[in-house]
Formats: sequence, C-alpha cells, structure tokens
Amino acid sequence: MTELAFDVLEQILIRLDVKDLIRCKSVYKSWKSFISSPRFVKAHLNHNIKSDRDNQRLGHRRIRICYGVAPNLSCIVGSCNGLVCIYPIVGEFLVINPSTREEKKLQTLPNEFEEATIRRLITWGFGYDSYSDDYKVVVGLETPPPTRFHVLSLKSNTWKVIGESKYHSMGGNGILCDGVLYWFMANIKLKKLIIISFDLSTEELKKIPQPDDVDYKTIPKTSPLFKHTLGLIQDRLCIYSKHSSKIWVMVNNKWEQYIDRQQSKYDIANRLSVVSDSQNKRGYVYTFRHDDGQSGHRAPCNGKYMCSSIFVKSLSAPFDIPLDSAAVSYRWYCKFIDG
Repeated sequence: MTELAFDVLEQILIRLDVKDLIRCKSVYKSWKSFISSPRFVKAHLNHNIKSDRDNQRLGHRRIRICYGVAPNLSCIVGSCNGLVCIYPIVGEFLVINPSTREEKKLQTLPNEFEEATIRRLITWGFGYDSYSDDYKVVVGLETPPPTRFHVLSLKSNTWKVIGESKYHSMGGNGILCDGVLYWFMANIKLKKLIIISFDLSTEELKKIPQPDDVDYKTIPKTSPLFKHTLGLIQDRLCIYSKHSSKIWVMVNNKWEQYIDRQQSKYDIANRLSVVSDSQNKRGYVYTFRHDDGQSGHRAPCNGKYMCSSIFVKSLSAPFDIPLDSAAVSYRWYCKFIDG
C-alpha cells in the first residue's frame, strides 16, 4: 500500500472497537502488523480518550469489582490506559487487558504482604510513568508501622522499596491523576487525616495540603474509618463525603469547592465479576461487563463512582506479552456485554 493508503486506513481503523480491530488482524498480514504497531496502539488509545472527553453526556468510564460475586480478597488495584491491575488471591497480582484478554502475572511480594493482607493494612495503586514509558504497581505495607512502600515496574517485574511513611495506612486504592497517585493516611495520635502523593516518574512520596475545613482534618472518635474519600471528577482530584454535600477539587495545586455546572453528565461502569469455576485451574473466572446505562448502571459524575478507577478500551498490552491473539493465555475468561 502507498503511504497515502495507510493514512486513510489509519483514519478508518482508529475509530473501530478493539474487538473489531482484533478481527481485522486476520484480513491481511500488513493490517496485523499495522494494528499491532506501538504507533497505532497509542493513536487508538488517544482517540478513545479524546472521544470520551468530547462526549457531552459522559463524565468518565470506570471499572469496579462486583463484591457480591467476587471472593472476599479480590480487588482492583488500579486501571490505566486500558490495563487493569487486579489482586485475585492472596499474594498474587495480575495486569490484564479486558478488551484483548492479555495478562501478565507479577512477581510476588515478600512474606510480610500476606500478613498485611489479612490485617487489611494495604495501600496500593497502579499507573503509567510517561518518563520511562513503563507501568508501575505501588504497594504500601504496614506490618508493623511505619508504612513501607514497594514499587514494581512491569518492564523489570521486580519489587523495590522506595521509602517509608510515618503515617498509618488507611487501606484502599490510590487515585491516579496526571501521573501521580494519592491516598488518605492517618496520624493516629493527633487524630488527623493526611494526604500522601506518589509521583510515578520521580518515585517521590510527599505530603500535600488539605482543604481549609475542619471536617476534613479529624478522624471521628466514634469510628476508626475516615468520613471522606478521595476521587476523581472531570479529570481532577477531589474529596467528597457521604455525610456531606460538599465536594472539593484540586485546581492549580489549590483546593476549591466544586460547583456542578454539568448536571446532565453521568459516569458509567465496567464491572469485574469473579466467580468460582471448578473446571478452571486458577479457581476463578473473570467476567467483564460494559454497562451503557440502559440497565440502570449509571450515576451522576459527582455520584457513587468517583473513587472507582478510570477505564478506557484499548489495545495496550502488558510488557513482554505479544499482541498476537494466538499467544494469549486463556486461563481466565473475560467478556464485554454491550447493552
């Protein structure tokens, strides 16, 4: 094909769904090579991200686990560029692409991780480091305090300790925003909440300011849990609470009260189910369902999905795993159901 033909072909293919692109690979060898190229994978990803942002009714697409079906310890660690890091069983991490059914099993953490899991003293997250062109998993373990942070890059598949925090882990996923992960932690003695950030490129932990509001600074004496939750709204870090209508957003490194000027927008969720399967060697079957809202699984963009990870369909693959569908491991099963 001529260069012009490839330009035209790209403009056609870039608008297709992932499942259609996988089928297109079998049309011509040249198409397979073109669709599998890093340039096209990135262009297709950017097109899908832009399409979602330009959608006047869509807030964000999210991915979340169905706790009514999943085993108690199954969790989503985070999601970025169509890749999802999951924790299906104690001591095991997987990075998967639900759209292409590719996966990578990550190296296990030291023995202290299992103890932290049982005690639910884990802070973790997943994201993309644009500087090194690598994806990273971050885990903070408190066994005992202080909380020690471990990082694994998918290229090396090796854990390393990058620092410690004197604050106590509150558990839960890190909120990914512009290449930085954010968590709530606690100063138990002073009964104060702390926000810790981790830059995926510099691998630096920092304490960041909080809104100038007394409700955000003290852990309730009647409960060990904090009242507020970190989330993402309109691509901005936010803090919200089920006990209050207030939402604060980070704008130019300063907290502002959120004013909803886009009440017509909604979030939709891709749901991850984990069910037992006696015929499956792993013991579980993973099913991904895309909800377009017709079945009622949508919420206002300032609603219940704000703390769920952002998701976009893509051809992105975990490192060291080819895009050739013949090489894909089918030890788990995933499926998108539209509608």
